[in-house]
Amino acid sequence: MGTEVKAVVGTNAWGDALYGKMLRGSYVEEDVIRAAVQTAIDEDIAMFDTARDYGLGKGQPMVGRLCGKNTLISAKYTPGTKYKAGQVRASFEKDLHDFGRESVDVYWLHLPNSIQENLSEMIELYREGKIRHIGVSNFNLEECKLARQILLDAGIDLYGVQNHFSLLDRKWEKEGLVRWCRENGISFWAWAVLEEGMLVPPKKTEKKTIMKILFGRKRRKLYPLYRVMREIGKTHHLSIPQVAMCYVSSKGIVPVCGCRKSYQVKELAEAVKVPLGAEELEKLEKAADKTGVKILGADMFRFAVKKGDRETRYKDLTIREFTKAADVYESGHAGIYEMCKDDYPFIAGELAKEKYTDLLDCGCGTGPMISLLYEEDPAKHYTGLDITPRMIEVAKAKNLTGVSWVVGDCENLPFEDNMFDAVICSNSFHHYPNPQKFFDSVQRVLRPGGRLILQDYTAPGPILWLMNHTEMPLANLIGHGDVGAYSLDEVRDFCRKSSLQVEKLESGKKFRLHLVARKKKT
Repeated sequence: MGTEVKAVVGTNAWGDALYGKMLRGSYVEEDVIRAAVQTAIDEDIAMFDTARDYGLGKGQPMVGRLCGKNTLISAKYTPGTKYKAGQVRASFEKDLHDFGRESVDVYWLHLPNSIQENLSEMIELYREGKIRHIGVSNFNLEECKLARQILLDAGIDLYGVQNHFSLLDRKWEKEGLVRWCRENGISFWAWAVLEEGMLVPPKKTEKKTIMKILFGRKRRKLYPLYRVMREIGKTHHLSIPQVAMCYVSSKGIVPVCGCRKSYQVKELAEAVKVPLGAEELEKLEKAADKTGVKILGADMFRFAVKKGDRETRYKDLTIREFTKAADVYESGHAGIYEMCKDDYPFIAGELAKEKYTDLLDCGCGTGPMISLLYEEDPAKHYTGLDITPRMIEVAKAKNLTGVSWVVGDCENLPFEDNMFDAVICSNSFHHYPNPQKFFDSVQRVLRPGGRLILQDYTAPGPILWLMNHTEMPLANLIGHGDVGAYSLDEVRDFCRKSSLQVEKLESGKKFRLHLVARKKKT
């Protein structure tokens, strides 16, 4: 499955009678939808897209009843703003019960909340054979890149992106997301291709829906666009709604269109078989832009994305900062990042005191420290982890045999317990909003007797206060993700709470903090 999916039947209006009337103006009996399912099978577009809340919760069980084993199912997990371990699996098991199946064909993370944590659960389900393909929905370009890197680190590629796209709203094309998907062999699915009926010309006797009531005035501005669509449709024997569908498929995008009746399925199947030419596409886009009309908006679900909290704000700043810095990070002209090199001799000196086999570099950037260690001893196993996907892309381009590069969060290390002999962290710790989480996570992944070697900022009391209350807030204003520096006593307390034994903790020149802490031997 992949490029052969040309069109998808949406099921948002299946199920609840009142919901169907509000959304589509009428309720459709189950036997009518059953006939539409058979038409989709006959037309070879039997992929059905659903979600737990469709039809006020009644749509998904209907998909299970009506869509037999010779159909494909695309389902979603919609995360809230707070993550709870096991939430994806619990929801997914309910989905399987609704469908009466042992697996689903595509499973989408429906919002970019707790991306690492939620995708980690989906990866487990994929490895169990319960999910055939993993996609993301309502993600922007940077969030898609992050999600893809997380999956690639697990040996899985991102199947698809499902976002809003229509003739009236081409944001994701303009911002490069559609091109990025095309270049990386990732399927782009478009929902609300007909803008909830607004790209369907009004009929004299049509039934009212919420969308038609809300956007009735805007609809009148679309009449000039309807005329252009009708003109192009006549050339290809297509109706105006089919031109809207055909426009999307001609862009190499998979249209997801709500269908409850057989004739709607047939119209969708016919539309995606017709390729529009470049001149026709341009003519449609010019007419659409001239109306100035926006209906749903590509970001209509961003209100449900976790934002504004301290942790997310700092991590977003860090990713943006180091995405810009990645390509010059080891150039010798990296500005303030050049000071990181001062930490390498201390870290290398401490590592040389004891034998080790497996090493993790937290906040590895483009991997300069690992490169130095690899050059000295390529037989050891090195893992570099960084929250910024672009940093990891640059690191991977070094092609260091046997080195693992992972996109991830240093406060929630995505590794098994007791996995590393040594964890190093150079000039990254002051970017972590929850420092105790970092120490707890390090303690978990270290083997008994393993060491944490950390270099970062510290300073005497008054200077430390100025750093945290003046310098770092100013850095945030110019786009840096600095969070805070800590006193020696605070770092000692972090170690104590995570059961790490401090062996060396001191301040050095240029306000440098040197820490060596060990996990207790069993």
